[in-house]
Amino acid sequence: GLDITDPRKLWEWQRAQSSLITPCHELRVFYGGITSLIGPPEMVGGSFLKAMEQEHCDRPDSDVEFDVQGMRTTSKGEWEWLVAPQPGKTYAEAPVPLEAFKEKLNERNKQLRILKEQALDYAEFVAA
Repeated sequence: GLDITDPRKLWEWQRAQSSLITPCHELRVFYGGITSLIGPPEMVGGSFLKAMEQEHCDRPDSDVEFDVQGMRTTSKGEWEWLVAPQPGKTYAEAPVPLEAFKEKLNERNKQLRILKEQALDYAEFVAA
């Protein structure tokens, strides 16, 4: 199996799995994650969650329809469905309250702490 305690082996495995980590990238890029490739996320008022909401709901293309698994939607509609579903509104798929995932998120964060990794916060969970 994969030995996640050996950084070199983990990096080699990741290179084999990912199109983002190519032979021209160095180990520092692997450890830098996506931020080392595209930069840090935009923040709005110091909030990543507000930035995601703005990106989904307050852009010129927020109401432009596109297909997701055969269903028509918009980025604004996707945000509403995930973060703030409207009572009585019919959606192509029933929304699941984010609170329902709290136990799973807590369990995942326990696993991350065991690996000495940073836990996910709410905004990161929403983004995932």
